[in-house]
Amino acid sequence: GGEVFSVLEDMRREGFEANIRTYNTVLKYFTRTGQKHKALSLLDEMLAFNILPNEVTRNLLVSARANNSEWDDAIALLDQTDDSVFRKGGGRDNNERTQAYTSIIASMVRGGHINEALDVFDRMNAFDSEGRPNDVTYGVLLHYYLKKRMMKDAYDLFEHVTEKEDVSEVIFRTMISGLVRSNRPGCIARARHVFDEMLARQVPDISINSYNALLYGYVRIVNMREAESLFRLLLENQLSPNAATLTTMMNGYGKLGRMDNVRAIFFEMSSKRLVDLPALNAYITCALRAGDVATAERMVTQMGAKKGALSPDTRTFLPFIFRFLATGDAVSAWRYFEMLCGLHREVPVQVLERMLGRGTDSDRFFEARQLMVLFRMLKDSEASDAKVLKWKAVLENVVATESEVWRAEMNRRRTRENASEKIFKRHRWNSIESGWNAF
Repeated sequence: GGEVFSVLEDMRREGFEANIRTYNTVLKYFTRTGQKHKALSLLDEMLAFNILPNEVTRNLLVSARANNSEWDDAIALLDQTDDSVFRKGGGRDNNERTQAYTSIIASMVRGGHINEALDVFDRMNAFDSEGRPNDVTYGVLLHYYLKKRMMKDAYDLFEHVTEKEDVSEVIFRTMISGLVRSNRPGCIARARHVFDEMLARQVPDISINSYNALLYGYVRIVNMREAESLFRLLLENQLSPNAATLTTMMNGYGKLGRMDNVRAIFFEMSSKRLVDLPALNAYITCALRAGDVATAERMVTQMGAKKGALSPDTRTFLPFIFRFLATGDAVSAWRYFEMLCGLHREVPVQVLERMLGRGTDSDRFFEARQLMVLFRMLKDSEASDAKVLKWKAVLENVVATESEVWRAEMNRRRTRENASEKIFKRHRWNSIESGWNAF
């Protein structure tokens, strides 16, 4: 942030005048990185240099306030009209006010403040023209209802929106995706009904993403007959499958053990340069399901050598861990667990619990020191206190008498580290070495 102000100062020193677009670009950076105070300071600097903010400036400041849960201040900014410092013009469309109110609603929804969001929504509906809800506004609320499994509210809102003639694809796609992920009985059939309605109404600019949303649903329930039919339909409608489409199909064939189909899709993706990290991870998962561990391990080795965007991530190593836990290979399971820890990312609580559960079986799958590592990581994770106490009780019955070190760990008080402390610990930095390691 300080460097940005320094660059603006250097521009003036060299005779270059920053204009409104320059300041709005910087303001967008401060807003997206959560630096509200610097965003407000930038507004003061703009006024000091007689650069009049426009509606884009205002909406960025509204977002900065909203992202900081200062909703009253955000709405107060929007209430400023022609008599304010904000001048008309500069927006990318004619309804900047709608975008700003929608950003406030989105911020409220993210924080779970649905009632406050609905109050703002009602306020938008009361406007005569500028500021009324658009499909993005409706999409934000629809996504919330579906995510929270508030299906009646979701259906009511969807029916209300689709009464209009000019409904965009995003509304239908949001409904399809939400139904598919709801795991409710009959949800896939309802999603197909919404999809067919979208086609029947000839909604303009239907993208591959809507097909992908429904395709994911068919693959999740391993209905490859319908998945293949939908895939043929998108080809008939002259749409090109993207990486997500082909990766989803690959996952579906992998669940059925049809490795010939998996390989054919993967080779097609390679020839079209569509292979990305999710595709590599899907291929590894399919190979492990089919028992082809050698191919999966060779793929990981190649990914590690390439570095960059195709380097292994958490999803790369999880299938190996679960595979070896299931087959009783403790050494290999632990080896891939250590690779996962080597990414210096938070290990999912689900993985820690799965490994603790396998490690406390009657056959003592893991050694006591390994169980101690797992339990320590669980205590330092985002797991609930109830889960930690549960595993403490389980482990006390298994290995509590192993050593004084173990008993000390079991009784160690749980602490909540902040983000910087977690990073410091994860990289094993100390006060002497931290500067060198960071460099």
